[in-house]
Amino acid sequence: MDSSCRNQRDDLTDSIRLLNSLARKLKEKRLKAGALNLASPEIMIHLDSSESSDPIDVEQKELRETNSLVEEFMLLANISVAGKIQETFPETAVLRRHMPPPKTNFEKLHDILLKKKGIKLDVSSSNALADSLDQCVVSSSSVVRIIMNNKGTGS
Repeated sequence: MDSSCRNQRDDLTDSIRLLNSLARKLKEKRLKAGALNLASPEIMIHLDSSESSDPIDVEQKELRETNSLVEEFMLLANISVAGKIQETFPETAVLRRHMPPPKTNFEKLHDILLKKKGIKLDVSSSNALADSLDQCVVSSSSVVRIIMNNKGTGS
């Protein structure tokens, strides 16, 4: 939020601040309950050439607090609808449940982190995985975690 918006006191701004406060509480509650937060800013890795795999630059898209606000209320809507469906149709409701990923999905990453950073990747639970990934922060930058979490590719 830029400095000109911080002092605004109109009804719309106050309502958005209230929604943002609620979104922060929702996120905190989800994370304490074991939700895994893999959200990270979109990045683009620039390579030396099309034939090379040597990165020359990493560009990061800025995530704003409003991104999280929208995400939390979308999740709340999905959870609420799923609860209502299950309540209304307890015998026939078909709901999607995310199963934990197989530990084999993390073997290569575990080996790299252990070898390069001395970090043991713990995949015993969502919280343990999140804690392990948080250790991948390089100095004050989280470039390593962003790269590991990002699904996009560079140009």
